[in-house]
Amino acid sequence: MYSLSHPTELQGNGVLPIHTKISAVFLDIDGTIVKNGMLVPSAKRAVRELHQARIPVILCTGRSVLHTMEIQEELGVSLSVHFNGALAMDSGDAVYRNPLSKEAVESLARLAEQFHIPYVLHSEGEAFAIRELPRELNPLLRRYDFPPITQKELSVVLKSGVPVYQVNWFTNEAEDGKLQSRFPACSLNRWDIGGMDIQEAGCDKSVAALAMLDYLGVSPDRALHIGDGTNDIGMFHAMGFSVAMGNASHAVQREADWVTATVDEGGVYQALQHLQVLSSVG
Repeated sequence: MYSLSHPTELQGNGVLPIHTKISAVFLDIDGTIVKNGMLVPSAKRAVRELHQARIPVILCTGRSVLHTMEIQEELGVSLSVHFNGALAMDSGDAVYRNPLSKEAVESLARLAEQFHIPYVLHSEGEAFAIRELPRELNPLLRRYDFPPITQKELSVVLKSGVPVYQVNWFTNEAEDGKLQSRFPACSLNRWDIGGMDIQEAGCDKSVAALAMLDYLGVSPDRALHIGDGTNDIGMFHAMGFSVAMGNASHAVQREADWVTATVDEGGVYQALQHLQVLSSVG
């Protein structure tokens, strides 16, 4: 792993000048460009300067489409990967889709009902719950700036045939092993001690990101990803260059090529400057 004290070069199959190689930048959202529900000013500047340099910016997140829309509008970013890689979009059009199977959605909902576990389902344009969520979850939902949640009958959801890309279970880590053993065809990503994302097996940010790069005509070895979570590790391995935020765990940092400053310290902008991606932009 390389820290920001190293020269602006990456060791791979040789020494590569980074500023001549970056043709696309993927950015995680929470803990990377957003802190406490607010966009970091230096991250907005970084995206603006990437646009000026004609370098595509793709938001790459576990968030839903609804949950990302306001940030995309503020940044002027049309390209996005959602649901930890279950969906990739360009200006509202799908580039890649991998929704949960109808059988998985029904089984997850039935098991949650059986064990009285609150849960939310996400389609491309809606977040909904089968039952009203407990008030005790409100602080968690506010902390992660959840989109509005409507109520629907499970039978209506299943009959509609609308693809469900993600299910949130609001349960503690003690349930993770039990859930994974019951649903080997699902992929789990825990984002809080009280909440997790569940997608179709094989979902990873990198899968949808590679589909996005193919759509853009950009080679993965010319792509950079910056993130802070365990769901960013696949991206670190799949992209040509990777940067972990200073607020990422040591386990996540070990998987990246570089470690930048924290989100509070403007880590994204510092990394892009240090790697000379923004060196020619005023």
